[in-house]
Amino acid sequence: MIQRSASDALDELAVQHAVLRELMERCEALADEVDIGMTGPAILVQAVARLRIAFDEHNRFEEALLRPLLAARAEPAAPRMPDLPREVRIARIVDDHVSQHRAMRDSLDLGLTPGPTAALRGVLGSLREHLAGEERTLLAHPLPRDDA
Repeated sequence: MIQRSASDALDELAVQHAVLRELMERCEALADEVDIGMTGPAILVQAVARLRIAFDEHNRFEEALLRPLLAARAEPAAPRMPDLPREVRIARIVDDHVSQHRAMRDSLDLGLTPGPTAALRGVLGSLREHLAGEERTLLAHPLPRDDA
């Protein structure tokens, strides 16, 4: 059940994506500084922790909305699974998406440990791709009007 209008929820998700991108940019800038010896890794570890907290909050919000948002769409969910009932397709999409979130969260946990920044940069790249994918699929497709 969606407590707010679908369009408000999607707007909030877009804002959260922008915040996550800002936090990722901060992590990358600090990683650059760590790589050249300009700063120690402790500041970077703190920035990654802030990113992880924001990502966890975003995931809780998004995961609570995902099933109702997909169900509200006019087009069928997951056209690559046409032989399955719509509810099953939606459940599979949600389960897959939640699994992606968990994998990225686990990867961000690794970014909390001091060490080479290459692994962290890989995680940030994956997170950027994930957000872009959500924007192409979840945020880009129109929903039925809230007052319909």
